[in-house]
Amino acid sequence: MMKQKWIYSIKTMSITFALTSISSLSMAAIQGLHFSHKDWEIACDNTGTCRAAGYQSDSDMDRPVSMLLERAAGVNSNIKARVQIFPLTMATPTRQLQLQIANTAYGMIGLNREGIGQLSTDQTRALLKAVQGTAPVVFKNTQSRWNLSAAGASAVLLKMDEFQRRLSTPSALIRPGKKSDQAVLKAAAIPKIQIPKYQSGKVTQAKLNTAASQQIIRKLQVTTNEDQCDLLFSQNFMSDDVMTIYPINVQNQLVQIPCWRGAYNVGSGFWLMDQSRQLKQLVTTSGETFNKGQIFSGQKVRGLGDCVRQDQWAWNGKKFVKSFSSLTVQCKGFAGGAWNLPTYVSKVIYPAK
Repeated sequence: MMKQKWIYSIKTMSITFALTSISSLSMAAIQGLHFSHKDWEIACDNTGTCRAAGYQSDSDMDRPVSMLLERAAGVNSNIKARVQIFPLTMATPTRQLQLQIANTAYGMIGLNREGIGQLSTDQTRALLKAVQGTAPVVFKNTQSRWNLSAAGASAVLLKMDEFQRRLSTPSALIRPGKKSDQAVLKAAAIPKIQIPKYQSGKVTQAKLNTAASQQIIRKLQVTTNEDQCDLLFSQNFMSDDVMTIYPINVQNQLVQIPCWRGAYNVGSGFWLMDQSRQLKQLVTTSGETFNKGQIFSGQKVRGLGDCVRQDQWAWNGKKFVKSFSSLTVQCKGFAGGAWNLPTYVSKVIYPAK
């Protein structure tokens, strides 16, 4: 049986993806990172922006709360802090929470309809200091209180400093020092992906047991293995499984075939081929859909469906390239995740109509 995809234990001490040589000062493209420790996690993307998210402890799961600390690369970048609570209870018509640290009140935070509020500069400064210690951080109104855990915050903020090359510099969040700021990571521009006009002709489907389909399947088998695309080799397809062929342009087409099934996820393989059915590119074996020049994938990290991994690839006229990636592993009661935590971002530009 195909192993379940994208399962991560929220009890794991630390999870790191796509680590780059952070100490390198080369001008190579920034590689994204995801790291999780205790009740906090962090994702840094290819522009150098990092987003750290903290949550309540497991003993407070009936009152989900999450704090997002976002900081762009660059010496003079500031921390932006937002809080999100669930469920949103209306104690007053103004949708407000009070921030309380170690029994000291730090003012009110206005919430929008989604239960998200922006912290002020002074509130952010106080919160950053608090989560590095043991002082309780509470958000409350007249009806309820939400307790933010500090467990794991120091490790996650240290990872932010490390990724952005701030260690021991004046702009570091953890243990700032006098080291020159010249080494601090500079922000990179968001990559732009221009999707050219592509042929939006008729999408065709074929049964997988035909001679023509089997000939294509044999070609595709050389691009992957059973661990990545079990169904391509076992051919344990369901009765309604089909090969779907999307026209891209005069020269190319995109082929989709089911690859694997897990307990609560499924994945399809997407291959770029020319009109003579010669293979040009294996894009992914964990895709879901194709629409308007992009392949989309969204996989549940847990059976509850509260955490997801998302990936996207865009057609640039020659091949499909990564256009987006994000991952959350500590959703803690927020369906789909409290925040968007990307490790790769881009600006996809669609053809003019």
